[in-house]
Amino acid sequence: MLIFVFSHYGERNKMEIDSLTIFVVSIIIVVLLVLRKVNIAISLGSGLLFFSLLAIRNPLEIGIVILYTMNKTTLITLSSLILAMFLADIYRVTGIAEKMVNGLKFFGKKFTGIFTPAIIGLLPMPGGAYISAVLAESIYKELNLSPEEKSFINYWFRHIWIPTWPLYQNVILASALLKMSTTDIFKMNWELTVSGLLGGAVILLLLGSYYKKSEIDKDNKDNKNIEKARLKNILHIWPLICIVILSLVFGILLPVSILISIFLYIAVYHPTKKHLYDALKYSFNLTIIVLVVETLIFGNMITFGGVTKELTAIFSSYAFLAVTTIPFIIGFATGTELTYVALAFPPLINIFNQSSLFIPIAFLSGYMGVMLSPSHSCLILTVQYYKAELPKVYRYLIPSVIVVFAVAVLLIYLLKL
Repeated sequence: MLIFVFSHYGERNKMEIDSLTIFVVSIIIVVLLVLRKVNIAISLGSGLLFFSLLAIRNPLEIGIVILYTMNKTTLITLSSLILAMFLADIYRVTGIAEKMVNGLKFFGKKFTGIFTPAIIGLLPMPGGAYISAVLAESIYKELNLSPEEKSFINYWFRHIWIPTWPLYQNVILASALLKMSTTDIFKMNWELTVSGLLGGAVILLLLGSYYKKSEIDKDNKDNKNIEKARLKNILHIWPLICIVILSLVFGILLPVSILISIFLYIAVYHPTKKHLYDALKYSFNLTIIVLVVETLIFGNMITFGGVTKELTAIFSSYAFLAVTTIPFIIGFATGTELTYVALAFPPLINIFNQSSLFIPIAFLSGYMGVMLSPSHSCLILTVQYYKAELPKVYRYLIPSVIVVFAVAVLLIYLLKL
């Protein structure tokens, strides 16, 4: 029946307001509400309602699209998100995340300073940059870094995984919208994480004093027993490696891979009932759950409303411009990884089909927009914690984005063409 309804889209009254205009207005509504600090699920729901009522109109057709969305893909997406958030929080509440980070000190303070936020970044959670900021503070003090250098290092390197790591909400959501596995997305986007790491390191070299800081003299290092204990702590990363092996290597469904890791984690670390309850409470985040369902419904509404066809017709000769500007603007305006995928990807589906290169470029553009956004919660929390001046932090952020974008696009075209 859904195919029948979709096939009759072209028979709609030509005098109606075109669906692309309605879509643009709905996006503006969402962005304005987000900027006014309205709950993001309510914001997206408002845009979805506006688009559905004006572009679709027929309640029966709206109902059919909603029912069509309640499928296996939605179930896998929701279960992956809930389980990923559970694992991330149980890592935190049991103190294992802190032990894992302490293990990095075995490799020296400069290494630890960069990879503390990177390791914590493997555990996606709202405002997670605050946790890495607290854990890295003692290292940054010993290296005598400025508040702005601390802020940049913590914020930037925590987010290098945004386009690739299968536990990130935007990657899971993109997997559902693009109908491809998180493994495929990882293979498609790995250059973006490499570029993010290299770009941040290059800017620190050119603009900062990070590499000029001296390590503690070898004679003053901790004794060998402490060093061995630190090295042993790094092994606490094994549940995350387990997920990578199960999902990326063996192709096991992501929610199943995460669930296996959770069971193994519980068997090894024996978290208390309170820890389990706290993690469970955290993982069933109503805002995130509603947001994901709304996004998938919105994606189908956009397709049914003909927005993808109209956008393809307009940007058929300017595809690169479309996949760079639209995700970037939405990412910059909202400051969240989930929204640039939720709002930009559905109308760009047909353009993505023109070239496999356009998907990683769209991820890159949204990623860079989010990293520059002054409304990004992690940037705000980091700057506040280190008492840094935001304009001075942008002295590092802006050139980093330029370098990463240039390097990533170059790698994408050299390695994938």
